[in-house]
Amino acid sequence: MLAAALLAAALAVPADLGEADRLYLHRHQGSNLESALSLLEGRLSAAPDDAGTRWRLCRALVRLGERRQGRTERRALFEKARAHAERALELDEKCAEAHYWWGVAAGRVGQERGMLRSLFLVGPIKASMRRALELDPSMGPAHMVLGEILRQLPGFAGGSNKGAAAELEAAVKASPNYTAAYPSLAEAYLALGEKEKARGALRAALEVGEPEDPGEHDENLADARRLLAELDR
Repeated sequence: MLAAALLAAALAVPADLGEADRLYLHRHQGSNLESALSLLEGRLSAAPDDAGTRWRLCRALVRLGERRQGRTERRALFEKARAHAERALELDEKCAEAHYWWGVAAGRVGQERGMLRSLFLVGPIKASMRRALELDPSMGPAHMVLGEILRQLPGFAGGSNKGAAAELEAAVKASPNYTAAYPSLAEAYLALGEKEKARGALRAALEVGEPEDPGEHDENLADARRLLAELDR
């Protein structure tokens, strides 16, 4: 049943967007990220009003920005990414991915500005993730973003380790192969003094055989192993 649904979803994506997805998911290999971006920019020229192209451009630009060292360049890429997601939402408000990536891009813009100068973005980012989950309840990464917001915000601004753990638990339940969520969940457990739960989350990350996002899998595993080593000292 699930395999049939995944096949149907794959068939619904145009071949060039499917190739952009493949390159993105393997962005840790060679120049795949740049190739995905080039493909999407070419498609945008031919189809500027395609929401699927727009949110994928947002996604690729966010990842490209994360690789840049200069703050000015990073912020420019994140702003450009957010603009693509905004246009995607104008074209298709019911696109869960566009809501999700708008929130991610806005969060990256906020990080460049600094937390205290970006608190006004917290509400809109939360709203974007909640809307994404309304449209697609299986989107574990949206729960992760909500959890990270609660984990990183100071208490006076609405931060909550307990709330963060609940959102991150929802993330791994909805997307058990999304390995990025496990180290964050472990950090939330540690903040609550739940060391054994933290170990369990980290071991679960190491047991994932088919990661949802291969492009960051190695980094996620490195984080999990580092935290486990710290717990075992």
